[in-house]
Amino acid sequence: MLRDEFACGSDSLLLVLRATDPNDKTSTVWNAFVDEKKQRLFVQSPASFIKREPLLSLLDLGESLECQEVVVSVSKSTPDFEKLVRNYQYLGFQLAPLSKNVSDHALLVYSIDA
Repeated sequence: MLRDEFACGSDSLLLVLRATDPNDKTSTVWNAFVDEKKQRLFVQSPASFIKREPLLSLLDLGESLECQEVVVSVSKSTPDFEKLVRNYQYLGFQLAPLSKNVSDHALLVYSIDA
């Protein structure tokens, strides 16, 4: 996974993450924000289907940044919304209770064991 970092505050870090599949040369790009104070990696999910390997790389990144949680935001207007949510849930993400109150996005949370 390729990681470009952009500092955006004393307790935070803005990231652009790119994972390239060597077999078919496709790339998956995420915009992410690390809240170092609360030890969370917030990620905006791409709009298309995501393979398992980039998702695992995302969790590895959260762990390497010493985050306690990875929070993914998935737009409900995404054509593959249900498929994306199932992919995240398959890897252990849980739908955040407050997602029901956010009309245009679902939030999925993965807790990283220390």
